[in-house]
Parts: sequence; structure tokens; C-alpha cells
Amino acid sequence: QRFKESLKIPDTMMNTELYGEPELNRLRKQKGVAHLIKIENALIFGEKAIYNPASSGSYATSEEELRTTGGILSWITSNVKTLGDSSLSGGGALTENDFNYWLEDVMKFPGDKASAKRVLFAASRLCSVIDGWGRDKLQTVPSDETYGIAVREYKSTHGTINIIKHPLLDGSYFGSYGIIVDISNCGYRYLQNLDTKLYVDISNRNSTSGQIDQYEGECGLYLALEAVHGVVKGVNG
Repeated sequence: QRFKESLKIPDTMMNTELYGEPELNRLRKQKGVAHLIKIENALIFGEKAIYNPASSGSYATSEEELRTTGGILSWITSNVKTLGDSSLSGGGALTENDFNYWLEDVMKFPGDKASAKRVLFAASRLCSVIDGWGRDKLQTVPSDETYGIAVREYKSTHGTINIIKHPLLDGSYFGSYGIIVDISNCGYRYLQNLDTKLYVDISNRNSTSGQIDQYEGECGLYLALEAVHGVVKGVNG
């Protein structure tokens, strides 16, 4: 899927002395973060599709087609545990025993590269539930090993789970989710020469005053061995 995030700064602002850093630098940082969030949203929630914007019966070139990437939730079908009703409007409680029965399924297939360690990207509610279980099974991973990301480690006989609170798993629906991933069997992939980069000053000076920069890249999700990943949803306590 092609992702774009542009920013525009007028000539006046470009040449105005400000307190702190130059406005162009601030905008590039802000839009760079927005661009990465847009990609991460697609890698989690996206649906694989090709949309043809041409009218019915007419031909659209490959440049006109809109392609969207499939996110991890669209690929995982085997180890899905749903609590409560199917609409998740009620949800249900997740006990530690239920969690370990789920881990039994998720971690029974080692695969070619899979290990006895997984990462659980968890909504806030799921994090709260796990924090309420036996503290002797939880420990904090040193920050120098996790690039500054807060990670807690849960140990069971099925393997070790690194738990990371994920800010995009939020709201009345996805706020009840947890996604277990075997990092060795998934990843970020991009088309040759089309990884995300910043294109500087793409504006037409005849039609605009100022500078337009744009982050752009064409990328998607790589996922192997679907059975070594898992999803839990509907957690409300």
C-alpha cells in the first residue's frame, strides 16, 4: 500500500526567526510521526484489497488502482479467543487459567523459526487484567534491552510472553483486544526502492508560495506461519 503524508510551509514562515527550532524541522517531525502511525494502523487493522477508481466497464491503469495492505488481524484466524458475545458489546472476564489455555494453543506449533517467546500487544484493559494476576510471574524487562519501550514479561510453562501496551488498541471495540505475535515470523516489507523517504520541496513554484515536502512509501505486512500468532478480544475484566 502506498502511504503519503505532506506538509506545507509558507515562504514567510520559512524566513521568520522563531524561538526554539525552525518551523520546518518541527513540521517534519510531526508529519513523520503521523506517517508512521498511518502505516502502523494499516499493518494492524488493514484489509487486503485493490480498488479500481475508474467507472464501471472502463479501464484503469495500475497507477490509478488503489491497493491496500492486509493487517495482522485480517490474517490471524486459528488462535482467536472471543470473550462474551460476538459483537463485543458485553465482552467477558479473562482469567489467568483462560489465558494459559489460550497460550497452550498459540505456542504449540514451534515452526521453522518460532521460539518459545512471543510478544503480546495489549489494550489498556488487558494490561490491567494481567497486572492483577500473580505478581511472581511478571517482571519488568530492562529499558536498555527494549529501546525505551515499557515491557513486562510473563512466564508460563508454554513459554515467555513480552507484554507491550499498544496505544492503537483503543476505543469501545479494539480496546478489548490483545494480539500475540511471533516476531521472527512477521515483519515490515516494502517494494524495491520505495521504502518511506522524505521528498523535499516538491511544490510547483508557479502555483504555490512556500515549500511542500512529502513522506511517501509503498509497504505492507509480511506474515508467516499463521498458527504461531493469536488474538484475544472482548476482555472487559
